[in-house]
Amino acid sequence: MAFLNSDQMAKVLALPPQNLKPNEAHGDVHTLAWTFTTPAGGVPINDVVRLGKLPKGARVLRGRYANGAMTTGAGVATAEIGTYADDGVDTLIDVDAFQTATSVDAAGEADFGNTIVKGFLSELSQNVIVGAKATVEAWAAAQGFHGVIEYAL
Repeated sequence: MAFLNSDQMAKVLALPPQNLKPNEAHGDVHTLAWTFTTPAGGVPINDVVRLGKLPKGARVLRGRYANGAMTTGAGVATAEIGTYADDGVDTLIDVDAFQTATSVDAAGEADFGNTIVKGFLSELSQNVIVGAKATVEAWAAAQGFHGVIEYAL
């Protein structure tokens, strides 16, 4: 039987041993929680709801949101969850860093940031604003979009 090592275990077993980052072992888990209710006019296609900020070095563990029925009847309301630079002008980094366009047409909930392709265990190289972009159809008025991202530092 052979043993293979994760990247972190290889650091521990190296000679001399290498230190792990706190976001790799024994770090603190933090949450970024948000609540948002769509305004009277709804949220137009391509508008972005700023959900919150994540710090440089954060390692994303997972995210989850719950949403009201966002449909206005004009198509399928969808959301992309991505990252924007914390630079005063919210420069786009990756529109779907944590979630590609996913239906929020009917009330429901979903996990995001939970696959290797979509942010799971990614370490942020800069401070970012997390944003949810309305795509395909505008979001209806007076609907909730609430969620949380868990991350290690």
